[in-house]
Amino acid sequence: MNLTMNKVLIPPLLILVVAIIYRLFPPKKINWFYGYRTKLSMKNQDTWTEANKFAANLLMVGSIACLFFAMLYMIFIQGREMQIWALAVSLFCLVFGVLFITEWHLKKLFDESGKRKIENKK
Repeated sequence: MNLTMNKVLIPPLLILVVAIIYRLFPPKKINWFYGYRTKLSMKNQDTWTEANKFAANLLMVGSIACLFFAMLYMIFIQGREMQIWALAVSLFCLVFGVLFITEWHLKKLFDESGKRKIENKK
């Protein structure tokens, strides 16, 4: 089996490229075009910066995991249709995982108005 020719690797590779670009060139200012855009992330510049930095790192890790799983699908799952379904589930988990984990992270750091919560001193 030729790993480089299998089309199951293309989507995770593209997401990895996007994640690298996203980490190298994060959006500087709040906008509706580029970046991690949710109601909480767009509250102010602080939430925007934190959300985009965190989501970019998470997307990088997740895309590498997706790429790894895609390689496993190619080796262990017989049949193109089953490989595509397995990849679709992985990509779905990646996208919604980044969304939910980033929102959880933001809610941990910021209140509903977008102000940083005071961290407890140890």
